[in-house]
Amino acid sequence: MNVQRWNPNDEWQSLQREVNHLWDRFLERISSRSRNPVKFIPSADIVESTQNIRVYLSLPGVVEEDIDLTVVDQSLTIRGERESPYDTERQSPRAVEERYGFFERKFNLPVEADLSTLRATYDAGVLTITVLKIHRSHQSPNH
Repeated sequence: MNVQRWNPNDEWQSLQREVNHLWDRFLERISSRSRNPVKFIPSADIVESTQNIRVYLSLPGVVEEDIDLTVVDQSLTIRGERESPYDTERQSPRAVEERYGFFERKFNLPVEADLSTLRATYDAGVLTITVLKIHRSHQSPNH
């Protein structure tokens, strides 16, 4: 009888490989619809107040000059690229949990967003986009 010692880390590593494989397949499907292959999807928070709408996009490791914002109609598109901090041709990583490469996020802004007031700042890996809201009178036309 051959007895093998059970190592719980083997189970976690196997699970991690499976999750990475599924995530890679998901990203490949998204990339196939775009002319630029998507390598990672930055997380975003959208916060609305009575005065404005703010979009916070987490872009650690992205150089500000590599970020492109465009607005068409009420659609905000943020594109860019995050480069690997190591030379992939000379170094062989043992584990890679970060994603590098092209990214693109699109957000539909509500009609009350005044796009002429759009302002963007980038600090500590967080892109913050602020758009003021147009305030409309709540009075009826007869008053």
